[in-house]
Amino acid sequence: MAERESRGDGLPGGGLEFSDFCTAYRPSLVALGVVLCGSSQEAEDAAQQALAEARIRWETIRHPKAYTRQIVIRSLTGSRRWWHRARPLPEQEIPLPGGSPVDEHLKVLDVLAAIRRLPPRQREVMTLLGQHELTAQEIAQTLGVSVNSVHQNIHVARMKLRLLLGMGPGPVSSGDGIAGVPTGDPLVALVREAMTALRRGISAKQRAERQEGHR
Repeated sequence: MAERESRGDGLPGGGLEFSDFCTAYRPSLVALGVVLCGSSQEAEDAAQQALAEARIRWETIRHPKAYTRQIVIRSLTGSRRWWHRARPLPEQEIPLPGGSPVDEHLKVLDVLAAIRRLPPRQREVMTLLGQHELTAQEIAQTLGVSVNSVHQNIHVARMKLRLLLGMGPGPVSSGDGIAGVPTGDPLVALVREAMTALRRGISAKQRAERQEGHR
């Protein structure tokens, strides 16, 4: 299931205590970073930076998810050493949930690898669309680009991903769904499933690390 903004958005800290938000949303920030940059350590550092900045301004932030997402993306896009290289995503950088059937595990790896092969902007829009179900306007605000640019990048990214995943060219966007993507689009569903699996794996890993630290 993709993530949406909470009902508490608009209240200080989105209506949440910072500690609760940090525990609940950190895996999503790390997942976003892993797919964008291909490094779990870089993603962890970006998420930590975002949460540290959010903590300082917690009482003035009304949309903490959007705020921290922007910091993660800004932090990673500022590292130009590797950002424009569509390097493969090493399997060890993908902490997927344990107990998943092998075919489902491989499917998730294929989808994440395909996203990593996209150019940076297309990678961003598909990750934001798949993981967070943002509208074109929300994606544009997050990335600081025009809505038209978002639609163009989603359109091209969907065509490329369909070919990379052996799904064929697919239908032209009809504009009847989120960010102009046809409602029920199977490609976006695959992206959402892959991002959900990655987020859950990261959450399980972080939970295990906390438990280990308490021993």
